[in-house]
Amino acid sequence: MDQWLEPGRCAPGRWARPWCPPADAGQGPLHRTLSAPDPPPAAAMARLAAVLWSLCITAVLVTSATQGLSRAGLPFGLMRRELACEGYPIELRCPGSDVIMVENANYGRTDDKICDADPFQMENVQCYLPDAFKIMSQRCNNRTQCVVVAGSDAFPDPCPGTYKYLEVQYDCVPYTTEASSRHPRGTPI
Repeated sequence: MDQWLEPGRCAPGRWARPWCPPADAGQGPLHRTLSAPDPPPAAAMARLAAVLWSLCITAVLVTSATQGLSRAGLPFGLMRRELACEGYPIELRCPGSDVIMVENANYGRTDDKICDADPFQMENVQCYLPDAFKIMSQRCNNRTQCVVVAGSDAFPDPCPGTYKYLEVQYDCVPYTTEASSRHPRGTPI
């Protein structure tokens, strides 16, 4: 039975209460009994909560691994990625005594969603600087940290008129003299 029509809920003389219907409620062709839907079973709610929780955890782990969000917690050999818009510094850093080993770098633009600017400055998404890897390796390899400003002081302009960004992928590895000879240390920044 509808809660409005339960006996004793809205006895005569109590119609002034806001939850009580007017005296003629429940009469005529437009009357409908309103009721809340049955709540879902507790087991279904528990399964839904578990699925949502595991999706959240998976998203955090995938984002951390692919976006380089956690430097210290990454296991050896897991690639780190940093990005800096033109005119801003990029900072590469390794925990403890591990050193930077640049694996890939580009100064230019390959994506129109990264580092927003005026639309006409983002049209060219085929902008590459082939020497970006060499420049970043010389400046950063075998150091525990390295800061480089993404701009014309460090890189030649591969596509004038395009708003660029510097993207670097690197590993943190134990320092060895063998690694040092393969990737010579650059001049101080």
